Amino acid sequence: MTPNLVITAIITAEPGHAETVRAALAECTGPSRAENGCHRYDLHVDVTNDHRFVMLEEWTDEAATVAHGKSDHFRALGRALKGIAKFEVIRLKQIA
Repeated sequence: MTPNLVITAIITAEPGHAETVRAALAECTGPSRAENGCHRYDLHVDVTNDHRFVMLEEWTDEAATVAHGKSDHFRALGRALKGIAKFEVIRLKQIA
């Protein structure tokens, strides 16, 4: 099925926590890619700011993202990053 929902998550590590944040995000990518409805789950780092990470995600539908949010690996990520990273999540739907 073609992806219907695109998510751009911008994760900014607090000073001194970039490597911890990077490792936790990288650990979450494999299990997330294996989830039903996941078409893309790719981690990037900003070339001008090594404390800013961008996760580009593509999902079949909203139900897939809800399941992702309830997954053990995603909840573990939230616990690992609590207090050491800030998040901005942009939810997109392609229109053209």
